[in-house]
Amino acid sequence: MTNQHPYRALAQHQAIFPIGFGAMPLSLIGRPSEKEALQVLLRFLETGGNFIDTADVYGLDDSDRGHNERLIQKALALYGEKNRVLIASKGGASRPAGGWALGGGQPQQLRQACENSLKNLASESHGLYYLHGPDKNVPLEASLGALIQLKQEGKIQHLGIANVTLSELQQALRLCEIVAVQNRCNPFCKDDFNNGLIDFCKANKIAYIPSCSAG
Repeated sequence: MTNQHPYRALAQHQAIFPIGFGAMPLSLIGRPSEKEALQVLLRFLETGGNFIDTADVYGLDDSDRGHNERLIQKALALYGEKNRVLIASKGGASRPAGGWALGGGQPQQLRQACENSLKNLASESHGLYYLHGPDKNVPLEASLGALIQLKQEGKIQHLGIANVTLSELQQALRLCEIVAVQNRCNPFCKDDFNNGLIDFCKANKIAYIPSCSAG
């Protein structure tokens, strides 16, 4: 029998379409015009999509921080049904000179990133907010501790973690509930199929969100 209900539950709560929209390309080098970007986002929403992935650093560099989130906010304002859409954003990375670095894991940096993203998205609470990746210079307990506090304040509904190893995920789970993992996984990078991470997520009912790149 054909499945008449393709949506899947995230953390036993919001039902999301299994194919999300990774909005990062709308803000990087070679990005479309704002008009074209909004048309793409609206088309995704109008055809049933309700899960969009973004991050505060999806832009040209650190001076362009928040570009992607503001695009999404404009699209949602035009769409008019914001409550049916889950936006997943991230904090804890930077774009020095247009490069990529996981170096924003200090508690105050994460608080500022989270609150700035809420302003960019014109939202009071993140439906899903990831630590963009462990900061090698900051204990994972400190980074996640800041996000746990933000969740307790109502600024985050569900926590995720990105660019993570299995051992780091297990460490994170000793501190808080993690509902989603986002790692690089594509036809040319299948590491998580072989290192036990995907099997672990499946066994523990953690959503695994594959991305084409490590962004």
